[in-house]
Parts: sequence; structure tokens; C-alpha cells
Amino acid sequence: MARGPAPALDGAPPAVLPFQARLIWWFIVAVAAGLLGLLLLLWIEALPEPAAKPLREAILVFKGPVESSFQVVDPAERVAGIVVLGGQYSRFHAAASLAAKFPEARVMASGASSQELALLQSQLPDVRVEVDTGARNTFENACHALRLANPSPGERWFLVTSALHMPRAIGAFRAYGFDVLAFPVRDSLEEPRYAAPGVLREMLALLVYRLRGWMSLPPPCPRSTPLRP
Repeated sequence: MARGPAPALDGAPPAVLPFQARLIWWFIVAVAAGLLGLLLLLWIEALPEPAAKPLREAILVFKGPVESSFQVVDPAERVAGIVVLGGQYSRFHAAASLAAKFPEARVMASGASSQELALLQSQLPDVRVEVDTGARNTFENACHALRLANPSPGERWFLVTSALHMPRAIGAFRAYGFDVLAFPVRDSLEEPRYAAPGVLREMLALLVYRLRGWMSLPPPCPRSTPLRP
């Protein structure tokens, strides 16, 4: 007769389940990858120019494939809203142009600076921009935007952010159940000396998100969403 698992002894810690063990392992791997990436980033910035140039150029090889992961979707149907994420002025120029094509769409800014908001509102003087002032990272961008938008089934929403940031942003938004359309924007920093650190940071962040399972199981969404009228 087959025997069941032996009962735990009194006072002995419970055995770690396989799923828990995998989570712990992936957490360790993600932290290790982040630390190694941080060290590499610091090393690149500390190297003299002749030595750093080949390394920067090697990193920039990955820039194109990441940026081309999502292409702009040109919908033929009504657009319910536009969400633009803070971080680059070019995103807000693009969001304003998109909003001009779809004047009936709601416009929402998440994680934007006061200067970025001023730029958006100056280009859309007749539009009420809904502002999330509480988001501190990509996950909070996603969960706050979902709560503010409260999209109905079948509504079409655009997400405006940098092309380099788009894969991670789309992953976070869809993980929370907000199935947005990508509107990637090419940022202006193309000089290798300045672009390479940004590419490395984004690649590492994307790797950590994937290793920790945040593309499918995002962290809990904060209950409060500060909103500026």
C-alpha cells in the first residue's frame, strides 16, 4: 500500500512547496540580475571614453529590436481614451497630436511632472486632462490608470510611452487587465554616450519583471489613486 507524505514533526518548520521554492529561486535570480546590471551600468559610466565606446555600441545593438516590439496601431474605430506616461517630453507631444485626431477621447496622464503636464495642457487647452499624481513606477502607472479609466468592455485605449519602454509598460497594463493599444514614441536621445545607459536600464528592468513573474502576476494595486482635477 502506498504511503502518504510523512507528517511534520512537532516544532519542525513546514516543508517549502515546489511553487514557493520556484518563487524564491526566481526572486534570487532577479535580484542577482539587477545587481549585476547596476554594477555594469556604473562600470560603463566610470570607464574612459575609448574603452567605453565599444561596450556602449554593443549595448545599442539591442535598442532596435526592443523599440520595434510594438508598432503604432491606427484604429478605424472610435477611441475611448489616451493614457500618456511621464518621463519624456516627446511622449506628451505625441499624446497631444493623437488627441487632436480623436477629440472625443479622454486624455489621462500618469506619473507626469508639472512641466510635462503644462506642455500637454498648453497643446490641448479645450481638453480636460485627467491626472494621476500618485504613480511612482510602471506598475502603479498601470493600476492607477485602470482605476481612473474604468474602461467598459470593447473600449479602445491608447498607451503613449517611449518605444523602448513600451514592452514593459504593455506587459504591466495587460497584467492588470487593461488591454491597451500601443502608441510607441521614439525618444530624442540617440547619442550612444547617453542612449546606452538607458537601453541597459530598460533591458535589465524588463528582465527583472519577467523573472519575477510581474508580467503575469503583478503586485497588489494600491487602493488610493490621487487625482488632480
